[in-house]
Amino acid sequence: MKKMVFIAILSVLLLIGGCGTEGTDGRADDSSAEQDNWGAIKNVSDRDIIAELKQTVEESPQRELASQEQLTSMEYTEGFFGDPSKELEEDMTVQAIEGPAAIEAVQKVYGGDDGFDKEGVLFFENQQNGATQSGVWIGLKAPDERLQQVLDILQQKGEGERSYQNLSIFSSVRIRRLNYMFSKTK
Repeated sequence: MKKMVFIAILSVLLLIGGCGTEGTDGRADDSSAEQDNWGAIKNVSDRDIIAELKQTVEESPQRELASQEQLTSMEYTEGFFGDPSKELEEDMTVQAIEGPAAIEAVQKVYGGDDGFDKEGVLFFENQQNGATQSGVWIGLKAPDERLQQVLDILQQKGEGERSYQNLSIFSSVRIRRLNYMFSKTK
């Protein structure tokens, strides 16, 4: 039951986090002195990626086990989140592995949800909802030394056992727009 509630909450966060980002160009107002240290290293899904974790494994037994658990879970087999498929399996695996690790690291460094809400946004993209690949996105409006702390926590957790290919860290004015939209609804 707890797992079903957790997945439901993550799905709602995905829906809210993805709202209003399509077709906006966040590169126009990304000029801050601190961001010079975290320049774009590549562009993925029209977002400027500013940091990546070092991949220390090609195959992750922990991730494979979580993926297999998805195939036998009631939520998956009974189609609670959609028709069983490879895409849904991957979506649920990202939410079970990379999602909690990213949320925990961000909350530890930025001081919980309230602290991070002022600095950025964290959301999921699912293949079931049309994303190219399942993933966790951490967006920051003004990356600083705290980003390195998040990276260090995640790297240490994953060292030799976890792949973070589905975790992306980006910088964009979109964060300001999303936070503005969320503040209007509170």
